[in-house]
Amino acid sequence: MAAGLYIGDELSATAYRMAGLAVRIVAADTAADTLEAAIADRPPLILLGAAAAGNLDPVRLHALIAAADPPILVVADAAPTVLPPDLGEIVRKELGILR
Repeated sequence: MAAGLYIGDELSATAYRMAGLAVRIVAADTAADTLEAAIADRPPLILLGAAAAGNLDPVRLHALIAAADPPILVVADAAPTVLPPDLGEIVRKELGILR
């Protein structure tokens, strides 16, 4: 079994495949269906490209990430047209820490 699964663009998928992950290359309109199918397959970890994540319903995506079953992490794409959320900023906001 692969160490995890990457869902996203073809260029990033090449690097993740070389690192030993299974990959699924998606178009914008198929990201949600691919993610749902991946969750049903129960990989140990799902890495979701930022561009693919940007095409999903944010409420549903946040619920899936919060469930952590399997863990889902949004990662930057090799050609970053969309950046993943700033986790440090999210934590500071949740803790009420102002800059």
